Amino acid sequence: MQQYLSLIFLSMPINALVVLPVLLLKIDKREKIGLAIRLYVLSIFLVASAITIASNCVSNSPSLPVWAMLLSGILFMITLVNYVKYSRKLLNKWKRRILVLASFLILLATRANVADFNYGMSSFTMVWYGTFIFAFLLAYMGTSDVEKLDSLHAGLMSATSQGRVDKSYAPQHEIDHDVHIKGKDVLNDPGASLIERRRYSDAIKKKENQED
Repeated sequence: MQQYLSLIFLSMPINALVVLPVLLLKIDKREKIGLAIRLYVLSIFLVASAITIASNCVSNSPSLPVWAMLLSGILFMITLVNYVKYSRKLLNKWKRRILVLASFLILLATRANVADFNYGMSSFTMVWYGTFIFAFLLAYMGTSDVEKLDSLHAGLMSATSQGRVDKSYAPQHEIDHDVHIKGKDVLNDPGASLIERRRYSDAIKKKENQED
């Protein structure tokens, strides 16, 4: 375990290279620093997650405690969500995508030279890269517009629920009809997307104003 921890902490300065694309952005200095810090912290937990997962998946390498793998994964998801939310406020979709692609490629290139293990090199590297690619896909999905992510969430929820139809972009008369039949109970549907909830909420307020 000490070898893995030293690999994570001693090579943390190398991760600072991931902020280089941020320096090219034409945004406020304070916002640029905030974006760089979040991206740097995200890269640290990404590397920690990849190393802990790989060490536990490769049979001929010393495994780390399960709590270390879970903790690194949870911290990565928290920092990823924080980074995605912050970047959406500053950059458009294509700038977010270019930034994620450039930063992750820099991280991959630098870490590939650092991650040199004497045991299980082939298996460890395959799992490490697999985890890295999965994390990149999550970050790339986060660059999408909120509406697309909301539609994707609604589609997944409707696919797993019995007969539920997503009405994020349904005609207004269908929204009004649901409000007329169910009232405020329409807001209690756990499978409703953010767009649906907003449309139902607006329809309820409109109905209440008309009744007044």
